[in-house]
Amino acid sequence: MGLQRMYGDKIHILKICMNYLTHGISFGIAIFPRLHRFITISIHSMAARELRPLYKKLLRLAKGLPESKRQMSLDQVRREFRNHGDLTDSNEISALIQRAQSSVDFLKIVTPRTESDSGVQRFIYRNGQRVNAAEFEKKGEENARYKTQDIEGGLRRHHQLLRRQHFMDRKSGPPPSIF
Repeated sequence: MGLQRMYGDKIHILKICMNYLTHGISFGIAIFPRLHRFITISIHSMAARELRPLYKKLLRLAKGLPESKRQMSLDQVRREFRNHGDLTDSNEISALIQRAQSSVDFLKIVTPRTESDSGVQRFIYRNGQRVNAAEFEKKGEENARYKTQDIEGGLRRHHQLLRRQHFMDRKSGPPPSIF
C-alpha cells in the first residue's frame, strides 16, 4: 500500500518467495513501469499477523489458571516471546508458532472454566433489573403475571358447568347414533 502511494498504482510484483510468505519477512521483486527499474522490496508476512493474536490468547489463557500457576505461566509466555523476537529463519519461526499453538491447545484443556462458561443461562428482566431465571422460577406463584385467587373454586365451577351441559354423569353411555 505504501509503495503504491510512492510510485503510483502500476506496481507489478513479479515474484514472491512463497517459502517465506507465512513466516518471517519475504522478499519479492517489484517492477515500476514509470521508473523503468527493478527494486527489491520486503513484504510483511502472515507471521506478524499470527503472532500478536496468539500471544494475546496465551496471556488470556494463562490468566485463567489457578493462582499458584498463574504468575509462573505469564512470566514464561512473556519470556519465550521476548527471547525469540529477533529470529529471521523461517523454519525456526514456523516451529515456534507451532509450539505456541500447541501451548494454546494445552492451556485450553488445563484451564478451569469460569462461571460464565458453565452452560446456558437464562435471564428475565423485571422492573428494569436482570434476574436469573432459575431463581425466578423457584419463587413460583408469587412471581406469576396473573394471580389466581381460588383454584379450587374455579375447578368446582368447571365441573358444575360440565354436568349442566350433560357431559358428565351420564347413565346410559354415549348418545344413540342418528344414522
